[in-house]
Amino acid sequence: MLYAGAGVTAFQLPFDFRFVWAGAKLTFPFVRRGIAAEGMLFIQNQRLNVLMEKVTFTATSTYLLPRLLGHSRASSLLLTGATVTPDSPVIHGLYQQIIASRQDVFPVARAFAEELVSNTSQPSIAYTKALIQHPGSSIEENHLLDSMAIRVLGKSRDAEEGVNSFKERRVPKFTDTLSETTKRLPPWVRASIYSSVQRSGADISYKWHHLDINPSKSKL
Repeated sequence: MLYAGAGVTAFQLPFDFRFVWAGAKLTFPFVRRGIAAEGMLFIQNQRLNVLMEKVTFTATSTYLLPRLLGHSRASSLLLTGATVTPDSPVIHGLYQQIIASRQDVFPVARAFAEELVSNTSQPSIAYTKALIQHPGSSIEENHLLDSMAIRVLGKSRDAEEGVNSFKERRVPKFTDTLSETTKRLPPWVRASIYSSVQRSGADISYKWHHLDINPSKSKL
């Protein structure tokens, strides 16, 4: 459930962690190319005068960048199309780590990922990501959502192992998997907003804001 990546600047945004070489040049050049951020670009074969290929940019930087860096920094990057380096104050907060040597970027990112695999619980990561990315519409609603997550995960083998490994001062050995706990996950984990899933031959639609926070109606 965790993703780490690097590449064209905008394509990094959907990932959870980003690593970058200190000497990299970063830009969102759309306004300097006469298009909108992550629009649709058609590449045409001039000799045949027919449409040969369609390339769709789907990084949605206009949605993600303000949420990652704030509207002021996102506006600076998207509305100027300027080229910056990773240590620029408008973009440095985007990265988990800025690495001096270009050759060390992948090894450092891999070591980071391996450490996470060894020390974190897969279902716990899934629930936490869901709470971050799909919060409730109020602090009260979020309280119900995270209380639901605690109630479910608190009964898991991983929760027991987490406590025991802490007491015994050792590396945890988590065994729960997301596939095993999928049936216990609430709709905001299982499906995207307004998406449909196929279950038992029928389409079932989910929406995020399904909780009534009225104390008399809310049951954890």
